[in-house]
Amino acid sequence: MEEGRPNGHVFRDLNERSEAWQTSCVHFGWFHMERLYWTVVQLEEAKRLVKQGDVAHLRLALILLDNAVEVMMHRVIEGKLQYANMYARMVENFPEGPLDPEGEKIRRDLSLEVVPLKQQKQIRRIFRREDFIPQQGS
Repeated sequence: MEEGRPNGHVFRDLNERSEAWQTSCVHFGWFHMERLYWTVVQLEEAKRLVKQGDVAHLRLALILLDNAVEVMMHRVIEGKLQYANMYARMVENFPEGPLDPEGEKIRRDLSLEVVPLKQQKQIRRIFRREDFIPQQGS
């Protein structure tokens, strides 16, 4: 076991990434892979703390797990709201006036995917990013 790494830690230092990691970064985007890496490290740390078994370590594990879930929920919600905004732009650019039945169905289907801005604000108020994502430099 290398010094400074918990027993069973599966990740390398940032400078020692494998060729598969680098390929994934090119394919999926570096930032997305880094966020995945951070989340997995956080979950691995929580697992290590749970194995300690005492109350203090279990409480720390719970904090890490709670934060990881909130961050994942935030990412999913933001992704869905981005798609909702894309659908809203599609509806805005859709021809006005009556259409043939297929056109009306498409317009109706697109409209079902739109999340009104007022509702988006309410959702974002619940999941304010600064509440659970550490800022850089903190």
